[in-house]
Amino acid sequence: MMNLQSDTVTVAKPSATIVAFLSDLSNLQQLMPEDRISDWEASETHCQFQIKGLSRISFGLDRSEANGVYMVSQGKNPFPFQLNILVAPNDEGSCSVKIEFNGEANAFLKMMVEKPLTNFLNMLTAKLQEVQG
Repeated sequence: MMNLQSDTVTVAKPSATIVAFLSDLSNLQQLMPEDRISDWEASETHCQFQIKGLSRISFGLDRSEANGVYMVSQGKNPFPFQLNILVAPNDEGSCSVKIEFNGEANAFLKMMVEKPLTNFLNMLTAKLQEVQG
């Protein structure tokens, strides 16, 4: 099992606003690095894309709650995974956000993807701080 976490960041928006934004998976494109992602396809409850030089990734919305948005892999992926974006309200209308990734990768694959995937999660949380939605 591979368990990764992003850094926790503070977003200057209420937690309900961030959860609503993240609950529509088509909004995730705003967080993706344009230079590393291609073939983006998304709906409110599903998205898939190609990570340049790597694999095609596909996942869907499992559930959305006040404390976060929970997604699961769908279709053909390198391995099954869960992606949880945890959101906690702070004082003064801001919130804290952290992404957890749990995947069923073998030891060899884990060794190959752990660092780039952790960097990718940190990039997503950093971009979330810039979202205007």
